[in-house]
Amino acid sequence: MTLENDIRGFFGMGPGTPMTSNEAMAMGYNMQAFGSMISGGLGYGTAMGNAEQSRMIARMNADEILRQAAVDADRAYRAGEISLGSTRAAYGASGIQLNSVTGQSVLQAEVIGIERTVTDIEQRGRRAADIELFSGEARALAYEAQAEASLLSGIVEGTGSLLMGSVYA
Repeated sequence: MTLENDIRGFFGMGPGTPMTSNEAMAMGYNMQAFGSMISGGLGYGTAMGNAEQSRMIARMNADEILRQAAVDADRAYRAGEISLGSTRAAYGASGIQLNSVTGQSVLQAEVIGIERTVTDIEQRGRRAADIELFSGEARALAYEAQAEASLLSGIVEGTGSLLMGSVYA
C-alpha cells in the first residue's frame, strides 16, 4: 500500500481508495512516457558527445599529419642539400668549372628538383590533413543527425505513451 501511495503521490493523486486497473494502466503508460523521453535525451547527449569527439580526433590527426609532413619535407631538403654538395664535389673533381653555363645549369636543375620534392611533400601533407578534417566533420554530422533522431524518437514515443495513458485515465 505504501508503494501505491508513493506512485499516486508522484502523479499528484492523493492517498485513499485503491488504484483502479484503469489508473494503474494510465500510470504505467505515463512512466513509460517518462522513460522514453529520458532515453531520447540521453541518446541525444551521447551522440552529440560523439560528434564533438570525432571533430577533436580529426583535428589532432590533421595536426599530426601536418607535423609529419614538415619533418619529411625537412629531411628531403637536407638530403637534397647533401646530394647537391656531392654534385658540386664531383664536378670539381672532374675539372668542370661550377661557374660555367653547364655547371650552373646542372646545379640549378638539382635545386629546382629539391624544391619541387619539398613542395610536393608539404602539399600531400596538407591534402591528407584536409581529408582527415573533412572525414571527421562528416562523422560528426552523422552523429548529430543520430542525436536529433534519438531526441525526436524519445519525444514521439513519450507522447504516444502519454496519449495511451490518457485513454485509461
